[in-house]
Amino acid sequence: MVVDLRGSVIESTDELWDRLAAPCGLPSWFGRNLDAWKDTLSGGISLVLDSYPVLVIKVQPLGLSAPGNERGQTFTAICRESGRAQVEGLGSN
Repeated sequence: MVVDLRGSVIESTDELWDRLAAPCGLPSWFGRNLDAWKDTLSGGISLVLDSYPVLVIKVQPLGLSAPGNERGQTFTAICRESGRAQVEGLGSN
């Protein structure tokens, strides 16, 4: 599954969750934080994500995804460590 977020600069995790909610099938009770995202990637929270072996999130290296943005780096690390998601477009991929 591919979610392309390159259409706009995402400045905060709130904007990130807003952009991921529909395509990833995040439930209304999703915690909108990095711990909740980690749990979601573990399975059993989103039927949409659970139906795909891998989630690819395409970003541009700006805002939350800019080099040195700690929250963006943590999000990317959680994706990578899950083995079920990856972030592309950070310049090092």
